[in-house]
Amino acid sequence: MTEFTREVARLARALNSSDTADLYALQNEWLSKNVWMLEHPIKADIATYARANANVRNVNFTLFSDSNFANRWCLVQVYDLADGIWIEGQALHFGACPYSEQILANINNRIREIDNFDGLFEQQAEFAGVLVTHTRPSHYFFDQCMALAKLSLQPPKVLATNSDCFFPLDEFANELGVSTQTQDMSSVYLIPGAIGGTPQPSDPMFAIIRNTIRQRPLSESDAFILWIGITTEKRQWLNQVEGYRYVINRLAKDHSRCIILVDGFTARHNEQLKVKDEATILQLIRPEFSRHLLGA
Repeated sequence: MTEFTREVARLARALNSSDTADLYALQNEWLSKNVWMLEHPIKADIATYARANANVRNVNFTLFSDSNFANRWCLVQVYDLADGIWIEGQALHFGACPYSEQILANINNRIREIDNFDGLFEQQAEFAGVLVTHTRPSHYFFDQCMALAKLSLQPPKVLATNSDCFFPLDEFANELGVSTQTQDMSSVYLIPGAIGGTPQPSDPMFAIIRNTIRQRPLSESDAFILWIGITTEKRQWLNQVEGYRYVINRLAKDHSRCIILVDGFTARHNEQLKVKDEATILQLIRPEFSRHLLGA
C-alpha cells in the first residue's frame, strides 16, 4: 500500500470521513494562498505547484509539477473532490466513491485525449479561484454548487465558469457576494465536488437554488400532478410506453383533473434539445393524454 506524504494523506482521510469539516477547511486553506502548492504525494519535502486544469469526459485533472517542471502528478476527480492521483503512469485510488475505481484503472486512456498533456505541466499559471463548469446537473454541476456556500472566495479569488456550464452562475455569485469571470485557460482553479458522488447538505446553497430557478406555478392547483421521465439515451424502462399508458389510465379513474409533466433529455439553461427517440415515445403515449387528461 502506498504511503502518501502529509498533505495528500490528510486529503485522503478527509474524503473518507463522515465529517466534512476538515475537507472544507483544507480547501479554504488552499484558497487563502496566492499559489496552490502541495507537497509531492509520495516524495517528502518536494513542493509542487498547480499548473493547469483539464477535463476529459466527466473526469477532471489538476496537473502539478515542481519549480523545474519535474516530479509531475495529477489530482484526479470523478465524483469526489478527489478520487485519487495519477503519478508515474499509474493511478492510485483513495476517494470515498467506489464507482470511480474502474475509471481510474483506465485513466491513461483518458489522459491520451488531453491536448498537449506534457506541455500543461510547464504552464506558469495563476491560482485564480474556483471553477464550476459542467453540462450535466446530477453528480456534477449541482454537487459542485453545493460546496460553494462553504468555500471562502476572498478577492482576488473568483468564481469561474465557461459556456458549457449547465446553469448561469451570476445569481449564485451575487448571493454569495463574489465576482464571476469566464474561465481563463492560462489560470488554474480548484474544482469543488461532493463526497462519494452524494451532495452534502448545504442550507445556504439550497436557498440560493430555490431563489435562482424561476418558479412556474401551474394554473390548475387542484389537479393531480405526475412527473414522468422518458429515457432513451441510457438505462431505461423497456416497457415505458405500455407502462405509462397504464399509469395514466389508472390515474384517470381516480382523478378528474390531471397534469402530466414529461421530462426528457437534460439540456443546458435556455437550450432546447430534440431527441428523435424521445419524440417517438411521446407520440405513442400522447393519445392517453387527450383521452383522459387536462393537459401535458
